[in-house]
Amino acid sequence: MLKYQQVLDKIITEDVERGFALQLHIALLHRLKNASLAPLGCQLQESINDLGARIPKYRMTHDQIFKGPSGGLVQS
Repeated sequence: MLKYQQVLDKIITEDVERGFALQLHIALLHRLKNASLAPLGCQLQESINDLGARIPKYRMTHDQIFKGPSGGLVQS
């Protein structure tokens, strides 16, 4: 299991449910012109609640400077 896999699964599911992301099967990747993959990560950060207390929170990250299979940078 990857580190933070459960956290990332939750974040991605919420993004899909809210319409912020579209989940596609990886087998479709070759059908999308100029599509690329970028590694996902997870960063622990803090938020503040209404009382001013710090609350730990995870944020999903994606490496958009990752060199893809062609050796070039992923274009956004």
